[in-house]
Amino acid sequence: ATSLKDDLVDLMDDPLWSKLSQNIYLLEDFIVQEKEKNKIIKDIPLTKGDFLLHGHCHQKSIFTTQSIHKIFKNKEGVRCNEIESSCCGMAGSFGYEKKHYELSVKMANLKLIPAIQESGEDVKIIAQGFSCRHQIKDLAHRDAYHWIEVIDL
Repeated sequence: ATSLKDDLVDLMDDPLWSKLSQNIYLLEDFIVQEKEKNKIIKDIPLTKGDFLLHGHCHQKSIFTTQSIHKIFKNKEGVRCNEIESSCCGMAGSFGYEKKHYELSVKMANLKLIPAIQESGEDVKIIAQGFSCRHQIKDLAHRDAYHWIEVIDL
């Protein structure tokens, strides 16, 4: 979504892209926006439990994690806390490159991995980014999920 909202506008010399970029949303932002307009009336059922959220870098740079918190808020038996962390260290494929591996691990170990390791085994980890989920699995030995995966159907 960030590529469409931010990068493509800079690359394309066409006012249409600028206009289109104003209508690019993350799924959770779209859902919350439509719920606030009463266009979505059904509540999203979530798996009960405690969650730790790691926001993906693109969320932090262009969007926010507020909509995820709104979706998780006021649900019986559901608690979601955000990890005060920066980049997981992967930055897409950056952390997979041998020359960057050590730096990638150091970045993850600043706050992200310790926060996960300090949480109970029953706490579910939410991470939007594919590479973030891999970094968490590799370094914390815990599964992490996209928030959409914890919808209780």
